[in-house]
Amino acid sequence: MSEEKQRVWYQLRCQPYIDSDEGILLNYLLNHPVYDSKEAAFKAFKAFWKALAYQKTGTASSEQIHQLGWHCIDALLNHVDYLCASLELNRQQLGSLLIARGCAHHPKCAPYFLGLKYQTESASQPVFPFPTQREPISKLEEPAVEPDDFTADTDGFNLTNFDPAMLGPTFS
Repeated sequence: MSEEKQRVWYQLRCQPYIDSDEGILLNYLLNHPVYDSKEAAFKAFKAFWKALAYQKTGTASSEQIHQLGWHCIDALLNHVDYLCASLELNRQQLGSLLIARGCAHHPKCAPYFLGLKYQTESASQPVFPFPTQREPISKLEEPAVEPDDFTADTDGFNLTNFDPAMLGPTFS
């Protein structure tokens, strides 16, 4: 006899005002030209919470949870890339934001979409231990730099508590 699987019953009911933040967001998702609203919602749920959900339930090994974490990060970075392209956001400001948060203190750790000038093909380990969904279209997107041009001294370069306000305003 086969055991019947239990289902999770979930229903989101809300009626926000059309001009509220939630109303604008829900209206966009419900009328999205490509994604089904349920598909779009679950894509976001998975990117934000899937690895943490598996960690909490204990149904996956530590290695599987780490792999899920990298998949979540990859999905989030793909969405950051999509937002930057769609909204024509200045990617240098994104780089400054990552540096201010202490996320991009070493060139090998920076996502390829930042276009940092010290990214090389000789990086010993990829940041993601699996192929990403969107690789650079051509080698023109990846600046070629000789490894001898850059030596990283990360011992004296800790930006964990860096505040970009100390630099003053930036002009592009």
